[in-house]
Amino acid sequence: MLEIEYKFMTNEGLANKLLAQYNFSKNFSQINTYYIDRNDILRKNHITVRIREKNNQVYFQIKYPAKNNIKHHSCSNLSVRNEYSEKCRFPLTANFIQKKIEKITGLIIYDLYSPGQMITERYVCNDF
Repeated sequence: MLEIEYKFMTNEGLANKLLAQYNFSKNFSQINTYYIDRNDILRKNHITVRIREKNNQVYFQIKYPAKNNIKHHSCSNLSVRNEYSEKCRFPLTANFIQKKIEKITGLIIYDLYSPGQMITERYVCNDF
């Protein structure tokens, strides 16, 4: 799947103003566990590896640069990347993650670890 997204940071006041001004169809919490490697190969190749938990479902995801004449673009806050997503179950082994990274990106990564998790609250607006 090709993902085109625009992200930005805001403060609580502006966030509350936006939530009041637009029609959000749903909101939900999600937990993202990110994986990086000690040799920094994933970052240097603009690849994100994570496990996302939302709505009682678990997804293994890899975001990586788009091909076919669409290049990784990170101008301002715009990002264009491919996203691989697979529904899965816990626990995921390091071997599973490494094999998926190699299959999807062609990179061989041996030293994966998780620096931590991020819990986010997501809102979906279809007014645009």
